Amino acid sequence: MNLSRRSLLKTAGLAGFSLCGLNPVSNSSSLSGAASSAAAPASPFADPASRWWENPERLRSGRIRPSGIMNWETAESLRRYEREVAYVDCGTQRSINKLPTWEALAGGPLGQPGIVAPRSQMDWPGTPIGVLMDHIPPGKGWLIWGVWAMVTGEAARTAGAIWRDVAGGAYDPYYVDLGARARRKLLDNGWPLDCLLLRWNKEFNQEDSYGLTDGQRSSAAMPAEALDWYREAMGRVIALFDEGYGGQARHIFSPSRNFRLFGKPLDAFFTPGAYDLISLSYHPSSKVKNRDDWEKMLRGDLDGGYGDLEAIELCRKHGIPFCHDEWSPRFEPNLACPIPSDVFEWTKEFWDGMERAHGVPMAFDCVYHSKTLDPTLYPEWAAGVETYKRLWAGKKPPIAS
Repeated sequence: MNLSRRSLLKTAGLAGFSLCGLNPVSNSSSLSGAASSAAAPASPFADPASRWWENPERLRSGRIRPSGIMNWETAESLRRYEREVAYVDCGTQRSINKLPTWEALAGGPLGQPGIVAPRSQMDWPGTPIGVLMDHIPPGKGWLIWGVWAMVTGEAARTAGAIWRDVAGGAYDPYYVDLGARARRKLLDNGWPLDCLLLRWNKEFNQEDSYGLTDGQRSSAAMPAEALDWYREAMGRVIALFDEGYGGQARHIFSPSRNFRLFGKPLDAFFTPGAYDLISLSYHPSSKVKNRDDWEKMLRGDLDGGYGDLEAIELCRKHGIPFCHDEWSPRFEPNLACPIPSDVFEWTKEFWDGMERAHGVPMAFDCVYHSKTLDPTLYPEWAAGVETYKRLWAGKKPPIAS
């Protein structure tokens, strides 16, 4: 088992934190906003060795950070991205969406990690994560895997109590086996083990099927104690996965911004020491009509959910980088952002200045869906397509003669 991670899980606290503003964080202020005469602590990112995501071998695009795609399902869509924008440095992709049994979650029969069961979570060929793995040369990018820690429907069926059972160790062997199969998957395909990042239970705070709910989405509310059960369970799950994997994988805390569970802050269900990055879904919608609306979204004031600034402050508190493993302006009818070009401009500016302003680097960004490059959706989106391609441009594959 990864003893250093397990040790951190035992000792880390869950003290509250305060929200920073859009302006740069003052070096003379504490997290609570009180003045302090003490010198600011050294940044945990000052040592180049701590900035592992900047590995030049995995930045073929030449951009300032790894950028890529989320949920682009075909090899041709990835080739189009590289023709029109840049090499894909990273991608957030899933394998199998529905997991009816614990064996499907673990990838196969218990205690036999050499066997991968069809239609299990480790059955990657032909799935979006398999397409990405086949597209990027081994070791030349980052695989961000949308992975599930729960059998489909079990969290809802038990009103969240299954997370208490997971935290108590009732399902330990399944998570160890999952890690062992993931290790074998990467090694068998020639990939270095540290290329894998795991996006656990994406947007779990809006999904009663495999996550948590307080009833905001018309599903039966779980008890507030489910937050504690989930936090403790995910610390155990990640440590067990690392035991099977042998370490070197990195783990992403990836909630949805839309639902503030039980009115609690993000750190109510964040497990200190377990995660290596924090993300937040980012989809400026029809509600974002101008710069003021966009800034309200960053603060969490637009629709009552979580804001980027709260997530960034949580990163700063725990000394880990931020990322957006899923982002784009909304483009669907009735939800479409009316100013996507402006949003792309503001987003790029904010991310590029994040470390200077807030003391937290932006490590990855993965743009949602191949429609990012589709100029036919609506006129404002067509302008946004050109803005995205300009701002995210990088090195491209040579044109075949």
